[in-house]
Amino acid sequence: MYEFSNEPDLGGISWQQYLGFWNAHIPVLRKINSNAAYIGPVLGVFANFDGYVVPWLAGCKASGVLPNGVSYHIYPCTGTQWTASTCMPRSTSFSSAFTHADTSIVGVLGHTLPHCLTEWNIDADAPVHSFAKDPNFVPQWTKQALDDMAKAGFAMACQWDAGGNAGGGDDDLINTNTFQPNSNGQYQAFAERVKFYMGGTMPIPTPVPVPTPIPTPTPTPTGLTPLSLSYSTIASSVLPTANKLLITNSGTPPSAQSYTTFGTLTGFVEVLASGGLATPTTSISAPSGHGFILEPSTLNLTGQTIPAGDWSCIVRLNAAQGVNHPQSGQLMADLYERAWKYSITDGTYTHIATLWKAQESLTPAFTNYPLSMSTVPDVSFGENETLYIDVPADITANSNNNPQQGIRFNRLATTAMGDPFGTLTTPGYQATAQPTPVSPTPPTVTLADTGIAPGTYEAVIDYSSTTPGSIPITLIITS
Repeated sequence: MYEFSNEPDLGGISWQQYLGFWNAHIPVLRKINSNAAYIGPVLGVFANFDGYVVPWLAGCKASGVLPNGVSYHIYPCTGTQWTASTCMPRSTSFSSAFTHADTSIVGVLGHTLPHCLTEWNIDADAPVHSFAKDPNFVPQWTKQALDDMAKAGFAMACQWDAGGNAGGGDDDLINTNTFQPNSNGQYQAFAERVKFYMGGTMPIPTPVPVPTPIPTPTPTPTGLTPLSLSYSTIASSVLPTANKLLITNSGTPPSAQSYTTFGTLTGFVEVLASGGLATPTTSISAPSGHGFILEPSTLNLTGQTIPAGDWSCIVRLNAAQGVNHPQSGQLMADLYERAWKYSITDGTYTHIATLWKAQESLTPAFTNYPLSMSTVPDVSFGENETLYIDVPADITANSNNNPQQGIRFNRLATTAMGDPFGTLTTPGYQATAQPTPVSPTPPTVTLADTGIAPGTYEAVIDYSSTTPGSIPITLIITS
């Protein structure tokens, strides 16, 4: 098997140039070795897939010089914005990339081709992030990534690399000085999964600490009231910069859209409830107040608890270039929806959950994007506390070169009737359980011979160790 070139999209070679080289050389090579497979285009950045691989494949179809497989590279946590906690979920982003690529391939050719992941690892930077060489992080990330690749159905997946000083040596499976497995633990994790998938016995993995332990799921309580909420364009009176969350209804209520514009930039932006200009940042921002809030007049959550369970949502988005071009452009993005407990009294936010999905393609078509998070811990709401939602996105590819490029948020209800095509679904809610009051046990008083004559007397005994203060009792002394 031969892979033609390497990362042309990062080397200044356009897809048109690459197609010309492909059409000129591959037929000659096939005459030399007709039994070999020839794959390409060896894409360096997966976010370039739609703008590079798709038109190249269309050109291959037109020339009749089709590849035997499509090859690309994925390093999900490349860039300064990643932390251990935000990178760990991206170990399972390979399958969503596969699905996106396969849909595009079938759309061009009418059939699929083998997917060749000819380079992958955590981080393509040099030096790599500190967590990308941490033996408490790397093995778990690697095992999850390999399982995700196997589930997706890649024809091949080549870790970069065995021992070529990749990432200054931090990406190597084998240390080239000691010729022993690298201290990051990736070799052992890799060997364990290979043995498992080859039919061997998988050793019991060493427990790996994670930044935020996930509590054991609890059984779904009975007596819950369902809670499904929809987004709206209706301004909040509680948080004036936000729009209202509504109780979801069936049917198709009147709806509108909002446009968030960020132009030619990439990075983290907030898809604003009411739209507007967003300035991308290198990391996800704290809540801005420009999201959606559940007002107490809609549903008062004071004294209520959303029990532990799974949360999910649907956000209906598309690429847009302002109201004059409401369905325009092409973007790649990681999509998030965050849930917060908001204090109406002091304006503080307490994080509840982050629902997300990696490497989604935003096209001009209106699309429902399902996001989810499993086993969210229970959350109880006190006085003047309610639910707040925001929708960040990490724009990873934006080649539109249009200052009006942005994202359109669709199906925002314009009346008090929530739209089922844009919803947040929680486990439901119920009254917060109150502790059972414990009655103090009166003390037992034993009196020795006091020399007091028998009779009835008034006395006070202080047992403040169980109940503050003193209580009057009647003391009867008998002979």
